[in-house]
Amino acid sequence: MSVEIKVPDLGDGVVGKLLNINVKVGDVITKDTVIAEINMDKADAEVPADMEGTVEKIVGKAGDDVKQGDVLIVISTAVSKSEPIVVSNPTIAVPQSAEPVSSEIEIRVPDLGDGAVGKINEILIAVGDKVSKDSVVASINLDKADAEMPAEVEGEILKIMVKVGDEVKQGDLIAVVAAIATANQAAVAAPQPVVSAPKAVQIEVAVSPIAQNTTSNNTQRTSPLARKLARELGVDLANVSSKGAFISKIDVIEAFAKKQARTSGGGGVAPKALPNFAKYGTIRKEKMSRIGELTAENLSYSWSTVPHAWILEKVDLTDIEAQRQKHKDIVKTKGASLTITAIIAKAVAKALVQMPVFNASCDMENKEIIFKEFVHMGIAVDTPNGLVVPVIMDCDKKSIFEIAQDLGTISADAKKGKLNDIKAATFTISNVGGIGGSGILPIVNTPQAAILGVTGSNIEAVWNGTEFKPRLMMQMTIGFDHRVINGADATRFLQIVKQNLEDPFMLSLY
Repeated sequence: MSVEIKVPDLGDGVVGKLLNINVKVGDVITKDTVIAEINMDKADAEVPADMEGTVEKIVGKAGDDVKQGDVLIVISTAVSKSEPIVVSNPTIAVPQSAEPVSSEIEIRVPDLGDGAVGKINEILIAVGDKVSKDSVVASINLDKADAEMPAEVEGEILKIMVKVGDEVKQGDLIAVVAAIATANQAAVAAPQPVVSAPKAVQIEVAVSPIAQNTTSNNTQRTSPLARKLARELGVDLANVSSKGAFISKIDVIEAFAKKQARTSGGGGVAPKALPNFAKYGTIRKEKMSRIGELTAENLSYSWSTVPHAWILEKVDLTDIEAQRQKHKDIVKTKGASLTITAIIAKAVAKALVQMPVFNASCDMENKEIIFKEFVHMGIAVDTPNGLVVPVIMDCDKKSIFEIAQDLGTISADAKKGKLNDIKAATFTISNVGGIGGSGILPIVNTPQAAILGVTGSNIEAVWNGTEFKPRLMMQMTIGFDHRVINGADATRFLQIVKQNLEDPFMLSLY
């Protein structure tokens, strides 16, 4: 049987340049043979064969512009010497005998709905796997739901004809199975005219919705890719859980990250054994506080799972500091302390309303961005027991005075060991200005998408177009989850916060 090997998905509408074809007519290739290399602007990509066979024809040539679906080569798979026939059911007509008969059965995509096209989420089989009627061979995404395809036949997987990400429709070939049955079983199932040799039979299987996971971790189905990744990362699948019908590679990655967060000193790398420092002098040991343990676990997990990025900016606090000094005594008589942190919290809350992606969370399990229509501001507080992050609820709806009141209350409670629901926070501010420092690169407090770090302010000479003037300048940094936020938006967010702080009128204008 002749099969075309085509250019895979290079990205949304991406066109690449074919650098070279690595095979020639007559070559025998395996499933992993790299048949071509394609340049895609900033990177080169290899195109592996997804099946075995002999090269019949070279279609593409070096220098061609290629896109998804263009044919590169044609191979002969030599699946069967006899032509396949199509029957209306999966029974096979065979001679009356008790000897086992092997037949090649094609598993194809059934009717997905009126012209519906799905996308392959997972391939849950590998060549050589033994399958039963209840084995799930693939998971297909159908816009608003996922569906699983059972094998509906017993046998051994000979070929897999699709890959993850492929778009499929009714009738597309998923896999070829070497089905085993006795002649007597086949004859009883459906009497048919006897044929002299086994034929390839086409079978369509029903698609059923994926059920919620109710099995234990030890019996739950696992995709081949997840098994391979688990071996490479040293993850015990018995300790991996999934909300779906099978354990996917995402589940393995998350389990690995959680394991590293529990055992690592940071960066997702398991710590090495420490040397015996006592050999070199006097040492003293202290147990980590519970807050210290939790902080280490959470920050290690965040560092291991979130692709961090940072952008820095300087803001001129001269005018707003003058206003703060003017009003702080009046505010104090009313029971609050007018700190720069309270003013920054108000400026950030207004920016979060304008750019809600900074108030969001990334849900990789469900491939969703969760936008929260409330702004609960986490404020990092230095306590005798370590750094904690109590929360000012509905910060965007409060005045600077109300924020100052809340900040005083939650800070005092935190230092006494009393915390409100810290998991409610949608964004965090870490202000080390009271201590000092000229810069900070804060770690995102996952599952939040961003964090603002600010340092102490200093008088600097700033050029105003005609002369240098002394101005009170403060460094601020936005740390962000690059899966959710891009650098351009991070820069815009900083500019909004900067404008809010440099022009106090902006804080009350909207």
